[in-house]
Amino acid sequence: MADPTTTDPSKETLEKVKAVSVSRPRVAVSIPSGNGMRVNGIALAQLPGCAEVMMIEVVGAAWSWNQSWCTAIAAWEHGMVDYFLILHEDLKIRTDNWFPILFHEMQRVDADIISAVVPIKDDRGVTSTARESGDPFSPHRYTMADIFREPVTFSHPELLLNTGLMLMDLRRPWVKEFVDRNYHWACEFGIKRREDRGFMVQFMSEDWRFSRQARECGATRQYATRAIALDHVGSWYYPNDRVWGRWDKDKGDVAAGRGD
Repeated sequence: MADPTTTDPSKETLEKVKAVSVSRPRVAVSIPSGNGMRVNGIALAQLPGCAEVMMIEVVGAAWSWNQSWCTAIAAWEHGMVDYFLILHEDLKIRTDNWFPILFHEMQRVDADIISAVVPIKDDRGVTSTARESGDPFSPHRYTMADIFREPVTFSHPELLLNTGLMLMDLRRPWVKEFVDRNYHWACEFGIKRREDRGFMVQFMSEDWRFSRQARECGATRQYATRAIALDHVGSWYYPNDRVWGRWDKDKGDVAAGRGD
């Protein structure tokens, strides 16, 4: 029998999810905003039809992540929600009934955390889904070519997720451990000597840091998925449902050392 955590969801299964209502999970939804311009309005409008939703709208970077996390875990501790969903303002979701499909995928693979694959906004075809490489500032990022060599929903023992569209189950034991350790959302910077000359700034995104800390606390079932078709909107619409980009494999960010 095939392992349900590594095989693709069948077309029949996805069609059933689209056709019927699922249980209405209680979800705290963080909708962080930078400049207030959203392309996810339709996706947000669909949520109340398939879930009991508590919206958390915050503005800013690291502070906003921690504020929304505080609100979500407080609601969880008071028995008001069971799940925490993050949806960035610059993601345009094109899949109909996207939340029931995402929720179904979480249940199908028994995930602690599940995250949609999101391309970085340039022409390389690199995504912000990654796996460890030995250098915490420069993990191996999946390209869109890599993504399509994996099952639709997949995992890896050292997977690092993106927060653009992320769903987590707050009822899992790792959440209490995460809170008890006073872990939080933050970016990190480093300085590295270059091989040729001078130095370079290194950057660790808050989502990769979160994936690592969650895994330390027991969230070993972290999954990435392309079951939800979306565009990362910038100067162009960068899709996650096809192979594209200049790079077949990640070559790293030599010039800036950034991983976003």
